[in-house]
Amino acid sequence: MRPVETPVQSESASRAIIQILLITLAICLISTILVANAFSFEGRRGSDPEKMLSHLTEELALSDDQANQIRPILEAQAEKRQKLFSESSSGGDRRAMREQMRVIHEETDRQIESILTPEQIEQFQELRKRMRGKKRPMQNG
Repeated sequence: MRPVETPVQSESASRAIIQILLITLAICLISTILVANAFSFEGRRGSDPEKMLSHLTEELALSDDQANQIRPILEAQAEKRQKLFSESSSGGDRRAMREQMRVIHEETDRQIESILTPEQIEQFQELRKRMRGKKRPMQNG
């Protein structure tokens, strides 16, 4: 014979089920956010060529001609970075990846500087120093 449930027992069982569902939902939500953040990591590092071009245009007062010359340089850099991130995501050597990234940045900077005026080169170098200074704490974390 099965015991008869009282309304109090039924209500506490319902609350327990609701709590379990809420905890499960919270775990799923947090997992989704963490995965989304992992995939957007590169985006936070300034890899979007159009955003970078817009920033450079504003900071350096680029002419339309300069912007049109710099756009493919930034697009090529983003492509190289993406390829490097894809290759290294399978557990590659982080030190080697950083070195390759440094080479890509230096190459890109040289190409951009070849398009800029001497005054813009100074501004560009100062901008790079500021940007790299902001990223230093993130690299250690």
